[in-house]
Amino acid sequence: NRLAVPDYHGNRQFISMGNLKTTRRMSLFFMDYLNHARLKVQGEATLVPVEEADPELLKIAATAEPRTERLLVIDVVARDWNCPKYIPTLYPEAVLQQIVGPKIAELKAENETLKAELARFKADAE
Repeated sequence: NRLAVPDYHGNRQFISMGNLKTTRRMSLFFMDYLNHARLKVQGEATLVPVEEADPELLKIAATAEPRTERLLVIDVVARDWNCPKYIPTLYPEAVLQQIVGPKIAELKAENETLKAELARFKADAE
């Protein structure tokens, strides 16, 4: 029912944090490109100074670098798995290496063989 994110000055999230001065309502989208899934979370956000934060929430701030100055705490009011229709197919590099890597190695070997045959053909023609 609650999400918390460590925050600090200079995190380049000015627009998001600036919006909190106008409204506490926010939406977050979590994308799973491999499975074509998108989770939309709606909630009410609050910036909580570290000194005033719940000790349980402070656990997330203990390992954050640079040093956490406040927590962005979101009380979740709704969540929904959205339609996957417009989610592009994106794969992490490691997955692509597993799928495409062996074929690239095979094509490189074939290319080297063809280059060697071409060199022999040119040498015989001279």
